[in-house]
Amino acid sequence: MAADLDLKEAEQLALSRDPRVAQQQARSQSLAEDAVAAGRWPDPKVRYSVQNVPLGQTLGMESLEQSMVSIEQEIPPLGSLGRQADAARQQAEAETSLAQDRALSVVRDVRKLWLDVYLYNQTVALLQERVQTYEQLSKTAQLQYRSGKGDQQDVLRAELEYNLVREREMEFQQKLEESLSELLRWLGDDAQGRNLVTSFPHVPALPPFKQLEERVESHPVLAAATAQLNAARQAVNAAKARRWPGWMLDIGYGKRKSVGDTMYSASLRMDLPLFQWNLQSKLINARGYDVNAQHSGVDARRRELRTLLDVRYAAWTRLGQRFEHYKSIVVPQSQQLVEAARRSYQSGSAPLADVIRARNQELDANLEILRIKVERGKAHYDLLYLTGDIT
Repeated sequence: MAADLDLKEAEQLALSRDPRVAQQQARSQSLAEDAVAAGRWPDPKVRYSVQNVPLGQTLGMESLEQSMVSIEQEIPPLGSLGRQADAARQQAEAETSLAQDRALSVVRDVRKLWLDVYLYNQTVALLQERVQTYEQLSKTAQLQYRSGKGDQQDVLRAELEYNLVREREMEFQQKLEESLSELLRWLGDDAQGRNLVTSFPHVPALPPFKQLEERVESHPVLAAATAQLNAARQAVNAAKARRWPGWMLDIGYGKRKSVGDTMYSASLRMDLPLFQWNLQSKLINARGYDVNAQHSGVDARRRELRTLLDVRYAAWTRLGQRFEHYKSIVVPQSQQLVEAARRSYQSGSAPLADVIRARNQELDANLEILRIKVERGKAHYDLLYLTGDIT
């Protein structure tokens, strides 16, 4: 029989199955190879030619036909290849950072789904317990009514509460099944047929808020945006390098057919960047607009991360205070109220409605503290996502 599946193993299964992580990692490797190729000169070209072939040969005329083999090498504008290679390397770094962010997002989402399964599983267990309680209460009300100590209204009220709790149990059983299906969609066939560990998962400790602020600055989302900005800047430099001329070197070797003379040739061609206003300047301006766009992107990503940090840290703090309030005050008081109502009902000094009301308040208190615990766990996982750590 397979061992129970815990959260840590579930995270690893989800990471191993996620196609976007693999896609971005492959994209990063592709761009890294492109960066190497972008920094190299083009391959030389070999040309073979036959020249001065006469269409007709006059008697006694010396043949001028000659064969020539030459090698051509294109020399790009000064500095352009290095800038192009740097831009490709920055793009590769951006994809690597995006792959890291995707892994962080996968782990965060799986953790939240795990908490949803825990919440609904515990809620169903609480409601099942209350179903049994109300079933017993309904039987007690019927016995009291048959013995003449109660009235029909108590019987109907107890039966109604029993059916209402049964309805809530079925509602949350449906939510449990839906969240479990969503979780298993991330985990794949390896998780099929395995029981989940039902206890509340271990949540790693959070660093102080000041450290959270510092870690946001090195988050993969921001690192990717910064790398894209640097790539845009290198593209500007590459466009500026095109203001310098490119060169073509041609070195040849040949022989004349008639006399067997050996001939050598060399030529050097140079680009004339005469139309800079329509070509180079426009390219530089276009890449400059790219830099402005990427700079705005960096600012936007930083603002989004800082907003998420502030909002979720405030929620995490407030939910912690609410959890302690419920744990130390509300839940104990609701239990005391149930006990007092039960004794009063048994002594005949209070109606059954007071017992039911007290039971409902206790149930609501227990469900609320459970919800607060899970919501705080989700806020905690959001903050761990911002640290860039998936351990």
